[in-house]
Amino acid sequence: MKSSRMMLSVLVPLVSGGLAAAAVSAQAADLVADRAVELARAYMKAKKIDKLEQNMLLNSLYRNAIGDFTDRWEKLTNIKVVSSPLGYTDIPSKIMAEAVAKTGSFDIFNDFPYTMPDAVGAGVVVPLDDWAKKGQPDFSGVAPGLKFQQYYQGKLYNVVLDGDHLMLVLRKDIVENPEAIKEYQAKFGKRPGCPETIDEWESMAAYFHTKAGETRWGMKFDKPLYGAMGYRSVNFSYRHFPAYFGGLLFDRDMKPQIATKAGIEAITKFTSIVKYMPEDVQGWGTPQIYPFWGSGQAFSVMSFPSIVGYGNSNEKSVVKGKQLSCLIPYTTWKGKRVRRAPQAAGTGYMVNRYSKHPELAYYFIQWFTSPRSATRRSRTRRASGIRSARPTSRTRRS
Repeated sequence: MKSSRMMLSVLVPLVSGGLAAAAVSAQAADLVADRAVELARAYMKAKKIDKLEQNMLLNSLYRNAIGDFTDRWEKLTNIKVVSSPLGYTDIPSKIMAEAVAKTGSFDIFNDFPYTMPDAVGAGVVVPLDDWAKKGQPDFSGVAPGLKFQQYYQGKLYNVVLDGDHLMLVLRKDIVENPEAIKEYQAKFGKRPGCPETIDEWESMAAYFHTKAGETRWGMKFDKPLYGAMGYRSVNFSYRHFPAYFGGLLFDRDMKPQIATKAGIEAITKFTSIVKYMPEDVQGWGTPQIYPFWGSGQAFSVMSFPSIVGYGNSNEKSVVKGKQLSCLIPYTTWKGKRVRRAPQAAGTGYMVNRYSKHPELAYYFIQWFTSPRSATRRSRTRRASGIRSARPTSRTRRS
């Protein structure tokens, strides 16, 4: 899993070999945020505005993490940003409704990048390039594939802040249990640990799947221990499936590859492991999967990296210090082993063309997505709970 901002802040001093490089990085990070604050203050002064309120349509998954930042922005600029959380499946239609109504009731839209082309076509979002020339945001820490998602038809419309690639997590306390190691090694000829392949993951899921009331490896399971957990609902499956499918979903002529031999094999494996998952998993999203993982009722889970942060920080979690992070297992494509870690989620921030003060909306976005704010966001999100614990584009790739 590649990161951006936080990884950059760690790697730069290591590679450059000194505190001086770290200081330069920190200074640069400060300048991005500070410029946004100063430009917002200058705008307010020029317009003779003392206080102002702006509204943001926010993915509800982030509602627990946003308050600390909007409060700080208000203290710095006298601009109060009020967030209106909404489920991510409802946000695109809300944005397109604004294209017709032109109310200006929202200044900022937070949504997945796939909404951007339609929003641009409908004329409801505005290019950010002119304001970015003034603010000089720092996108150097954003991975190229994620950075590309900020642009449409050569213009900057969206500033990404989240781009979760998948990983696999196992129960460390179980795979390191001496009795489990002895039994597993006797059966499979190797110690349990991060599986090399998708097939091996299912094999492990089957082995560690445990019924309620059983005692295994000296551990008593009052509730079932499900061998695996992953996203299998309608709104998530298509984003997670590429981990099983080693190639592109369409060929050069845009013919779907889902009906090919490789596609059918991938679908078969994608569905086969479900029998070791919780019974209701096909209706679950992150709000169900994270707490279930934290409850200790699953041996493994394929999810976003923040699930580890959730497991370690949530007050109700019983898996603190008991998680083993793994890369996505290999699958096979045209006779070769390949590892696919899909970007299964990730949102950004756009500005409503009909905002009364769209320039101010941009300055908040630049400040909020700046490298310095990213460090604070990472800490806040880990302590906030479901998905608000998710590392950001600028703390993990970002």
